[in-house]
Amino acid sequence: MIDREATRSYKDLYTEPCPCDTCTYFYHTVEKKHLELIEWLDTFGCHPSRAIEVMFDEEEKVYDVFFSVKGTQDVLDRVIEHPKYMFTMHRPESSQAIYTNTGMEAPYLILIVHHLKL
Repeated sequence: MIDREATRSYKDLYTEPCPCDTCTYFYHTVEKKHLELIEWLDTFGCHPSRAIEVMFDEEEKVYDVFFSVKGTQDVLDRVIEHPKYMFTMHRPESSQAIYTNTGMEAPYLILIVHHLKL
């Protein structure tokens, strides 16, 4: 169960946009190239500029983007089906190598957009 409004209103140090060149490019480009992704993230209360981490793979030229989402799920790790994008959702106690540096109080989940090409 996701609390979209709590996610949307959540702000702390980790959801401030990163000023580095990689992140700035991501923030400005993703909205132009992936409108469907922006709309889908909004169903969780997320926006690319509020990612808790943006990681760029120089070799593959893809991004993995991490979001804190207020909510719960009954399994530790979940693959979310989408025809164009790869998503996973993890509880913080998951054994997956996920980004857990967030100030969000439990319960929360980590939503990851994998291998996003810009």
